[in-house]
Amino acid sequence: MCFTKNTHKSGTWLDFYPLNENSHGLDAALAARIDKVYESLKEIQISVQNRELLIELSEKDPLYRSQYPRNRKWRREAEVSNQAYYALREEVEKARKKVTEKQIAQWESNVERLLEETLSKLDKIAYGDRWGAWKENTERIFKTEDWDWESGGKKDIRRLV
Repeated sequence: MCFTKNTHKSGTWLDFYPLNENSHGLDAALAARIDKVYESLKEIQISVQNRELLIELSEKDPLYRSQYPRNRKWRREAEVSNQAYYALREEVEKARKKVTEKQIAQWESNVERLLEETLSKLDKIAYGDRWGAWKENTERIFKTEDWDWESGGKKDIRRLV
């Protein structure tokens, strides 16, 4: 026996309990911005964990040369970035439902700074979906029909530009 008919008017709890027009919920644009901040924090978390692992390994193994000035500088910067990441993540998780547009703008600014500090160059390219900047040069791609398998060389010995 079916209690509800699967129509466009039934199928969610909102049909039974509609949203209060005077509620202080987030609008879709703000919610999307918060979700983007949250996703960015997940992306940064990978780099933070890798940095923590390197710091831990450098404390145990002298071959990491953690006493060198350049490495000490990197470690200080990594620890500051990691602390900023954890503080921002905690703030976002606590205030996720009750947040102002000004707070979201500050979070976005902090996330951009953390992304710049923590991600590698390839991660930044992938994160920004900027792979299109490197177009494929079809003239330089190896093609099997251009190869002479008996002599082990190219059939047409011309320079590809």
